[in-house]
Amino acid sequence: RILEAEEAGSLEAGDLLRKFEALRAEVPANLDEDALISRVATAWIAKQLTCLGLPASAHSLVQPAMGDNADFECSAFAGLGRLACVLDYAGATRDIIINYAMLVVTIACWVVLVNGSSTLPVKWHFAACLFFIVFQVSLCLVLGCSGISIVWNAVAGLMCLDLCLPQQPSQVQPVRVLWAVGSVSCLSFLLDVYYFRVAEAMTTVAHMCALLLGVVTRACLK
Repeated sequence: RILEAEEAGSLEAGDLLRKFEALRAEVPANLDEDALISRVATAWIAKQLTCLGLPASAHSLVQPAMGDNADFECSAFAGLGRLACVLDYAGATRDIIINYAMLVVTIACWVVLVNGSSTLPVKWHFAACLFFIVFQVSLCLVLGCSGISIVWNAVAGLMCLDLCLPQQPSQVQPVRVLWAVGSVSCLSFLLDVYYFRVAEAMTTVAHMCALLLGVVTRACLK
């Protein structure tokens, strides 16, 4: 409106400029304005695509990259606001339901493994879980991304290797343990394929690295 008023030579330009400066003074000093502008621009472009009647798949062209649903979508927040954004997928309901449900299933199956045939003491499993959570949250706080998918992918990697390390070479794993590890492995694979199709490549790279993180963590605890 300021630019339009200036181009038209309107006296309203001065009033608009003063209002703009007053609003700008109320913006928190630690707000990442570039990230905020980028998000607003993305939302505006997506709205125009909808108005033009383009399919939803075209919206992916303007979606930011990481987080399972959007990349660096938490960059505009600071402090507890950024932490909340990380843990709730910036309000993406679909990703919240998918990933927290997967986390619950993974933890439940992990408990079956720990109580079934794992050679590691419970305290080391707990320490590994805590490490995965701290790693995921710290990474997203630094990068401004969101999500918890690194946690369940890392746990899946740890469980798979743990299953391959029985106490004795001839030890037969309990059926419930095989079902638990198999379920987590299959679900992790399906969700990773899903995010490979709907999210940017960076998300898939993060998931693969998380699986490797779980395997390396279990190997280090051998």
